[in-house]
Amino acid sequence: MTYSLLIERDLFQTRACLLQGDTLIDYLLEPAHHQSRKGQIIKGRILKLDDALNAAFVDLGQNQSGLLPRKAIRGDKSSSLRDFFTEGQRLLVQIQKDPVDGKPAELTTFLELQTPTLIYRPLGSGIIFPGKWKDADKKAALTKRVSDLPGEFRPRSRAEAEPLEVTFAAAKALHDQWQDIKSREGTAKKTVTLYTPPPQAASLAQHLPPGEELEVLSNDPKLIAAAKSLYGEDTPSEIWARRESLLAHHGLEDTLTSLTEKQIALTGGGNITVEQTEALVAIDVNSGTSDMGGGATEGPLSLNLVAAKEIARQIRLRNLSGILIIDFLRLQEKEARQALNDALSRYIVDDPATVRLIGFTSLGLFEMTRQRTRPSLAHLLSLPAVPGAPEVSLRRASKLVTDFRQQLDAGQGARLTFTYGPAWQRFWKITSSEISSHLGCHITGVAAKETGPWDYDISPA
Repeated sequence: MTYSLLIERDLFQTRACLLQGDTLIDYLLEPAHHQSRKGQIIKGRILKLDDALNAAFVDLGQNQSGLLPRKAIRGDKSSSLRDFFTEGQRLLVQIQKDPVDGKPAELTTFLELQTPTLIYRPLGSGIIFPGKWKDADKKAALTKRVSDLPGEFRPRSRAEAEPLEVTFAAAKALHDQWQDIKSREGTAKKTVTLYTPPPQAASLAQHLPPGEELEVLSNDPKLIAAAKSLYGEDTPSEIWARRESLLAHHGLEDTLTSLTEKQIALTGGGNITVEQTEALVAIDVNSGTSDMGGGATEGPLSLNLVAAKEIARQIRLRNLSGILIIDFLRLQEKEARQALNDALSRYIVDDPATVRLIGFTSLGLFEMTRQRTRPSLAHLLSLPAVPGAPEVSLRRASKLVTDFRQQLDAGQGARLTFTYGPAWQRFWKITSSEISSHLGCHITGVAAKETGPWDYDISPA
């Protein structure tokens, strides 16, 4: 099966879609003005030791600070925070999680560098193979080859299909990269970022099964180069140079828009609804107009199995994480519940995030957890599109640019008039020149006197 990684950099966002054939299996959105710092290694400075939180606040530069909990500090676990650090001390930290919902970035001193086939922890030791690795001879050979390199190496499953020399070359490159980081740390006199991982959009395919074919398409040559550095210089690629949206050309816009909707229709009838709250994600399975048939057990189980497959897909595409509670159609028999649990286990097996199925509660609700790897899609779309106009979310701004592009693609000429309601005024003042330049046209903005705050109209000039 051929996989395709489509990456489109637009004015306010970068979007990456991973396709298996024609099916969307993963999606990443990164706002232009809220770029992730996850994975960065920084020489920071301790601002405060908080005994109540048992954590340190660390200056990360760029007017940001992060939280370093005691559990993320190397050393004797029985020692206190102040046994390791003092306020004002400089240290190497890595960002594990970006700040979200008012919470600071989460940091660690367990540093690691990665490629699609290998994880390197320079402060560890030895080599740890995944349980799926079967080739004992290759294990022994790779163990011997890396024995002279300090640090801990963790080959991924897909590395088993690679030639030994390719995997060792990756290990050596990661070791050399770490030596460069340490060299620059020694000369740095202030807070500085020493390592930034490849762009998240380019990294979206790094969890593919070994031996799978991948092609990369992007309208940004830099993202093409980043992808090739990850997956190999011989990776088939194409630079998208047309004015037409890359994702729209591949028929993905409707699918991506549906990821913001609360209700998802199921094949054969029925639907699921998704509700995100601060505490958890609630998912409800409804029979709707579905003709379940098959009796009191077979009918509900059949619909639940369809729903489980779609739920596994939706939580990955929407990047839902934390506690997830699913209200499936009621199943009375223990065997039916187990069959549903087993099916959901199969459906989540390819999810790159760690998913834990807890099972049915005494109330008949299904409980599971999913690791937070990045903020949810809904959260990212709610962020301000640009500094200085917090009232205009990324969702609204992106929709506006799409509407402009559709007018241009419809042959409305290179001059447009944008008549807008009062809520758009500050945003348009900040971005009008940038939008016109990005789209290659002239847009005249006209503030409407009598219209709804968010209403707008786009017409030929």
